[in-house]
Parts: sequence; structure tokens; C-alpha cells
Amino acid sequence: MENGIVTNKILVFGVIALFIGLSLAPSINASVVEDELVDIEVEFCGLNKKHTVQLTQNEADEVELLFDDIEQQLSEVETREEAEKVFNEAVVELDKYGLLGGLSVRQAQRLVTGGNRNPGVMKLQNRIYTQYHETSDEDENVLCLIAGLTSETFFYGALFIFWWGVLIFINTYIDVNENLRQFIGILWIAGLVLVGAYTFFFPFILLSDISLSEGKGFIFTMGLNGIKTWGGMLEGNLGAGNMGVSGFTGLKILFDFEDMNKYFYLGTALKVGIDVMD
Repeated sequence: MENGIVTNKILVFGVIALFIGLSLAPSINASVVEDELVDIEVEFCGLNKKHTVQLTQNEADEVELLFDDIEQQLSEVETREEAEKVFNEAVVELDKYGLLGGLSVRQAQRLVTGGNRNPGVMKLQNRIYTQYHETSDEDENVLCLIAGLTSETFFYGALFIFWWGVLIFINTYIDVNENLRQFIGILWIAGLVLVGAYTFFFPFILLSDISLSEGKGFIFTMGLNGIKTWGGMLEGNLGAGNMGVSGFTGLKILFDFEDMNKYFYLGTALKVGIDVMD
């Protein structure tokens, strides 16, 4: 009789433990899933659009593998048409992960291949660059498609670049005494803070400049200089601040928040100049 009572107590305790475990399981699983979510920041330079997507770690890994696949496909192209096909297919794949936000696949494809630009303006740009610029520099390309995956990468809007140009102009052409120069310098720094704040809170810009300083990764371009690619440790050579890309429009993705300056970008650029560091 006592053995039967003990057995019943054990069964009752087991049933209670089972229900408690089942009630806790969903919250535990939800916590695990929440911990695995990865924030991916997406911005469309030229369309004034920006959004953030949450993916599972597995999905984020798949997106990173997609970037590697894009690099491999671009290493095999020979014509602009083939490169544009890779760009367009990449947009289709990115859409599967919700990275286009409210943008249609067609809109994004036109953005990254330059379809949004005025044809007349593009012809004029081609004529100017062809007539007045050397197009044989192995470290440069102009009016080109561009795809890159690099660390130590910084995007700057036109307003930010203009403000640095103001400093260069002051130092080059304005001759004032030391006290006035210091005062102007203080005003310029105050202006830089305001420009930086504006760029942070209102980052939507029509054209971006991209700076690289000992960034690791790859960059592919197809432009007036044909196909130009760079891989390894990269540094921009277009001017002050290690500027490497001028006049970028397209898609940029910050996909790894542990490396805040690691970007994948796909689009067009007015000029690209990169040095490969030893």
C-alpha cells in the first residue's frame, strides 16, 4: 500500500514537472531565437531610403556567402552587359532576404546599374572624361559599375566633403593674422560638428564619397578603363582622407555590427582610385 502511495506521488510530481517544463520551453526558445537575430542596415544612396532588417544568424551567414558568390561571378565577366546581369541577379537574391525594404526589384536594379541617371548627362560625362582625363591608369577607373566588400570603409555625403573643401580653401587662399585664423578655425570646427550631426541624423544623400584606409576586401569596377579589380589591403588614392570612390550611387549594406565599418556596396561611381598595400 505504501509503495502504491509513493508511486502515485512520483507520477503526480512528474506530471507537474512536465507541465512546468512545457510552459518554460517557449520562452526559452524565444530567448534563443532573439539572441540569434542579426541587424542588417541597408541604405539606397540616391533614392533617400534607408531601413534595417533583422535576420537569423543562419540567414546572415547566407547573405555573406552571397557576397562571396558575387565576387566570384564578377571575376569571370568580360563585358558591361555581363556585369550588369550579375548586378541584377544579386538584387533578386537580396530581395529574398527582405533587404530591399519597400523598393521593388526593378527599382533597385535601375539604381545599381545606373538606369536612374539621365542619359544625356551620362553622355556628356563620358565625353568630358574621355577628352580630358587619362584612361590608362591601372589604379583608377571612371564612370563605372562598382561592387565592393571592404572593412575600414567610410561613406561621406557631399555636404561633408564640401566643408572640408572650405578648410582647404581657407588655408590656401586666405591670408590673415594668427588670432583671426584661430577664430576662423573654431568656427570651422563648430560647423564640422553641425555637418556631422546632420549627416548622422539625415544620412540621405544623392552622391556619396567612399574612404578606405587599410581596408581589407575586394573591389570590382567596369568603366571607361575597362575592368579594374583590387583585392587585399586597400587604400583610396583620390585625395585627402584616403578617398577611394567619388560620386557613388547604389546599394550599401552594413551587415556586421561587430565591425562597424564593414560594408558591401553595389552601384555606380564617377571615379574610383585604389592602391593595394603590401
